[in-house]
Amino acid sequence: MVSLGRIRGLLFCFAALALHSCVSPLSEISLSDPSAIAVQITIRREESVEGTVTREAYAVVKDRNSQWVHLRDGGMTVNGEKMQVAYWPVVNLPYYVVTAGRPSFVPNSLYVFRIELSDSQEYTCSICTPRNDLGTFDVPASHPRCDTLYVTWQCGEVGCSMCLDVKKRILRDTVLESSYDTFVIGDPSCCRFAFPPSYFESGLQSMDIRLEMEKYGTVDSRLRTESYLEYAVSIERRVGFSDCAPVCPVCP
Repeated sequence: MVSLGRIRGLLFCFAALALHSCVSPLSEISLSDPSAIAVQITIRREESVEGTVTREAYAVVKDRNSQWVHLRDGGMTVNGEKMQVAYWPVVNLPYYVVTAGRPSFVPNSLYVFRIELSDSQEYTCSICTPRNDLGTFDVPASHPRCDTLYVTWQCGEVGCSMCLDVKKRILRDTVLESSYDTFVIGDPSCCRFAFPPSYFESGLQSMDIRLEMEKYGTVDSRLRTESYLEYAVSIERRVGFSDCAPVCPVCP
């Protein structure tokens, strides 16, 4: 559950560093062909188990080989605000970020990203954010393994996808192990999920449960098909587990 895990291609770049650079040769030329690049934009808000809220808005430009591109003699804006070029630590890969909190990304708002190439032509990606972010996510702090666990949240809306990511911590022979599951919420108007007792192993110590809502915007069809504009909101909670209370025998 890493906050920047949605930057697709990052793992590819780390794996490929020993073989070749992940910076595209297109970074060295004045680029005017939109079909040569994919623009991948992410707007994200995350609330961790500890209650820390992280907000991010960034864009990665890639060529057909998934190498990262710096738009020489070009650039990007969002709602008229210029996005700045930054470089990924260690690997020194270029990407575009929103700075100084402008604009601030809020629900029920339109955001328009414009990609300008060297010939001053612009290509547009846009999204209208959901009417409501995930306002609440109710998970008990502790729960007995023998009972059904219900988690509830503020309902989503049509056009959004939702899922629950679960990380289990299980004690097996004095060794604490982790396992992971994802549950897709098929109906965004559904506001509750039930974990049956059969899901809880005897050694289960705790679960981190992350509720995530995603919505995708529209991208200019002249860009490569790997382009996307994603808006994602997530809240994470932790529940600890206890043994069930012993059943007292009934006297005759």
